[in-house]
Amino acid sequence: MFSDLLQKYHCACPVAYIFRKKYKRRIMQSKNKWIIVNGLLLGSFFLAHAQFNYSRAWPLIWPFLGGIWTVYQYSKHTSITFKEGVRLGVKAGAVGAILVFLVGTPIHWFRTRNVIDETPILLAYPLDGPWLIVAVTAAIALSCFVVTLLGSILAAPITQRK
Repeated sequence: MFSDLLQKYHCACPVAYIFRKKYKRRIMQSKNKWIIVNGLLLGSFFLAHAQFNYSRAWPLIWPFLGGIWTVYQYSKHTSITFKEGVRLGVKAGAVGAILVFLVGTPIHWFRTRNVIDETPILLAYPLDGPWLIVAVTAAIALSCFVVTLLGSILAAPITQRK
């Protein structure tokens, strides 16, 4: 009887199996929520910090911490593998990069439109005017994504439980 329950439900009690299924669904919903929230937060903090003059590369600390925090937040509730931790960071980084690109493009356009119109060297490039801003913002969003991925790669082995 005990072995039949183990084979059928993968645990000794059918009630525990049903509860585990229900709990797993909640964990998955919470995982998706944390991915989106952390992605939006890391993108928002990155954009806010990047608006300071002479901030250089320091705003990239927010995507890095966002990748670590996303993996840590999910690993508090359940054990994760290295691959799953990296997937969490990739998804949060993608959300943050999309936010940086969509919000950062108009911000960079309004902050630099006078500089682009008055600088003949910038007009000589094949990507002139708005396309130059889009290319630069895409590169910034890609760097935000890569740094988030590095943070999740760092955090994934640390947060593994056996």
